[in-house]
Amino acid sequence: MLQQQVDELDGANKKLVVKVAALDEQVDVLSKARESLTAALRQETLRAESAVAEVSSTKLALQSEVEKSSRLEKEIDASAQAHVKQVKSLEERIKRGEDLTGELQRELETARINHEKALSGLQSQLKVSEDRVSDLSSTIERHEEELRTRQTTIDGLKEDVSSLTSQAKELTHQLEESGRLNHEAQEELRGQLSEQQIALVKAEQLASSTAKTLEQAEASNRLLQQQVDELDGANKKLVVKVAALDEQVDVLSKARESLTAALRQETLRAESAVAEVSSTKLALQSEVEKSSRLEKEIDASAQAHVKQVKSLEERIKRGEDLTGELQRELETARINHEKALSGLQSQLKVSEDRVSDLSSTIERHEEELRTRQTTIDGLKEDVSSLTSQAKELTHQLEESGRLNHEAQEELRGQLSEQQIALVKAEQLASSTAKTLEQAEASNRLLQQQVDELDGANKKLVVKVAALDEQVDVLSKARESLTAALRQETLRAESAVAEVSIPS
Repeated sequence: MLQQQVDELDGANKKLVVKVAALDEQVDVLSKARESLTAALRQETLRAESAVAEVSSTKLALQSEVEKSSRLEKEIDASAQAHVKQVKSLEERIKRGEDLTGELQRELETARINHEKALSGLQSQLKVSEDRVSDLSSTIERHEEELRTRQTTIDGLKEDVSSLTSQAKELTHQLEESGRLNHEAQEELRGQLSEQQIALVKAEQLASSTAKTLEQAEASNRLLQQQVDELDGANKKLVVKVAALDEQVDVLSKARESLTAALRQETLRAESAVAEVSSTKLALQSEVEKSSRLEKEIDASAQAHVKQVKSLEERIKRGEDLTGELQRELETARINHEKALSGLQSQLKVSEDRVSDLSSTIERHEEELRTRQTTIDGLKEDVSSLTSQAKELTHQLEESGRLNHEAQEELRGQLSEQQIALVKAEQLASSTAKTLEQAEASNRLLQQQVDELDGANKKLVVKVAALDEQVDVLSKARESLTAALRQETLRAESAVAEVSIPS
């Protein structure tokens, strides 16, 4: 009977050995999967650093174009003011009758030609700046494509992490089952050894009555002792396998460190996105100020032109344009006003293109912020999952009873450090999420300002169109006045001829 029970224990122990060997293979597979995932995360980190460098370079180039645009605007303003001042001075001298030889008139024409050449050069530079902005737009689109590619990669890595987590849970369950079976085998072995001791006592009692029975008992005892030694060796191997669980704790710690590093990288990228939003806000403020300035210039130009045309037409109606000088001056005023309006329309076009670029940038910021938020949420879930695995593994190690007190204390210390690091990572993720929420709110405010600026620019376009119509009306009125003046001149000449015939 005792021999049969020992055989059953030996069979159960062999099954446990086979099961532990299978678990060992699963641990190897899980380790290789973890190494592959770590390599993929490392590659994704390199791609992220490259994307950050590209964004920094594009930001510098965009800042350069903004500075160049500001400089060109100042040059255009200075050139326009100088030209207006020079023309005004020459016109005042002509009105005072200082242009007896026509030199001032030629100087006025020369000033006009030089001003047109200067404006042409500035327009060429503005064209170059627009081409550069177009190139930067293409670069931004490429960045968006790269971000989408990175998002796809991150989604794949998240699926790999989920699969790895499921395998880890299954392995933990199997280890728990193995520990339970091992514990039952130990208890059963203790019971069998207790029965063996009873049998040995009975054998000693029987030894006094019969030597043959004693010899049989001794032979049976030696066989049982051999089997017990074999079981003890198998149990020691199981102790070694349990020690391998300590290595799995190290694997989980490294995985936690990798996820924490990835979370830190995402936080840096989120801060970079916030900085981009701040830069866009400054650029938007500049466009608002420019729009206000253009509106004032359009109003001032329109009022000045209407005033000048009205004055000249009144003088022509009063018959002061005997030489046609006022008529030419009226034509010159119309041409200058049309050129001024053309320049303002060009600046409005640049402002509209800039608003469009800012809108695209804001949309890209919103998409990137949403991507960052999704990535951080995923990393937080991964950190939480690793925390659960670490707690469950700690519970299994405490239940195994195979680790000595000193090893348990060391393992608890490592797991405690891991728990603290995971708590810090969760706090960092929460702080980053709050920063992203603030950035999204600021981004929405910027979008509202862009919409307002776009509405203001559309109003300016309507106003410029109205001024164009007003110029057409004034031109037609001037032509009508010129025709009437021509008819009056013909009638005067006819009257003079009629008066001259009788004499």
